[in-house]
Amino acid sequence: METKRKSVLSCIFFMIVILMVFMIGNHSECNGAVIKDTRSCTGTMTGNTISYIVHYPADATNLPVLLHQYGNTDKTLETNERIADYGVFCVSVKLEDVHCGYGLQDYKDAIDDVFKCYDKLINKENVTIMGASYGGATVYGMAVHFPYLFDQAIPVFGISDFGFDDNTSWWVLIEKNSPTWGPLISGMPGQIGDRTTYHDTRYLVRNAIFGIKNNPYAHFEILHDTNDGVGGTGVQVQLSRSYAEELGRLGYSNYKYTETPKAGFMFPKDDRLPTETWNQTIRYTHGWIDKNNPALYHFELYTLKDSLLSGKWKRPAFQKTGKMFVPSFMETPYFRFDLGQVANNCDEAADIVYDVSSPSQYAFNITARTKLTGGKLRLMQLSPDVTYTLTAKENAAQQQTTDSQGIAIFVLPPVAKNGELNLTCIQERR
Repeated sequence: METKRKSVLSCIFFMIVILMVFMIGNHSECNGAVIKDTRSCTGTMTGNTISYIVHYPADATNLPVLLHQYGNTDKTLETNERIADYGVFCVSVKLEDVHCGYGLQDYKDAIDDVFKCYDKLINKENVTIMGASYGGATVYGMAVHFPYLFDQAIPVFGISDFGFDDNTSWWVLIEKNSPTWGPLISGMPGQIGDRTTYHDTRYLVRNAIFGIKNNPYAHFEILHDTNDGVGGTGVQVQLSRSYAEELGRLGYSNYKYTETPKAGFMFPKDDRLPTETWNQTIRYTHGWIDKNNPALYHFELYTLKDSLLSGKWKRPAFQKTGKMFVPSFMETPYFRFDLGQVANNCDEAADIVYDVSSPSQYAFNITARTKLTGGKLRLMQLSPDVTYTLTAKENAAQQQTTDSQGIAIFVLPPVAKNGELNLTCIQERR
């Protein structure tokens, strides 16, 4: 009898421990009409534990989603609570790699977890990603790696090129215009590698300007101040100018670039804004969106709030033929490339021409920008339990049968720098 009692107590104790562990990893708070949840998931590529915090109004459904980043997640929380009260589902993710490597896959894993856990509350067809400074770099990186995912992308004084361009990249402009910024770039060799050794690999991969062609889908709302990063903390305005110029060069119309100061761009008389700002020139001073940054708070009230609630920006259907840039990894609804290995810190890149217009035959032409050591090609949205044969010139053919979700994964052969690889994936007769 005593043994049985001890066994029951042990089971109860074990269940309490499990419950406490779960509550530590995932817990919820309520502040008035807004609920705050803290959750975590595991990175599919990195194995990292990814923490994220969501704010959403109680008793609401079909909520637009705002993914909001700054260099430090804590800086976004007060803003997210306020924006959630408009009727928005707000998410901030804590990233281990803020230099736009595989940390971006961690970000995507967090998004997938949000979409799964809050499926009944959110509108997956109204998704905005926004970030300031390092968060702006995250916006650019996510738009390149997952171009089909967002209806609106808002980089605020974001870093579009960490160090590839010898004249206009973030690293170069800091050394030229803000020499006292040493601590801000001193950590980059540890995160990415030194620029001399990895200029044509890791820094190439982190130049989001090459990947603009990937995204005719999201509407880009790009904000910057002319004097940002001149003699003080900030990000040089050229990084936003270059991105906007490339959007225009490609003939895209899915963007608006606002640079301050701008003649005639003035604060209105609005009781929600400090009276000393009324009729003064708006300046996007470096920081994060909150009430203490009147210009960015003005943007929140007059632009962001309306675009979120109205859902006026709608991404078009994914183009089944086209050209894209693969910065080590890149995902679409129909295929995904992973070049090299996670351990090499994202330093392989390629351009592709693709045709996935027919499920009976997919075709890819790959031009290697770096040496490609191999990798994987994942085909998606195919019928389950169907066999496909992948052929590549001078390489043995591969056969794979799609799984229950219609996914088939093929191994990519090595390719020399500037070399080409033509892949044809043909459905076998059933």
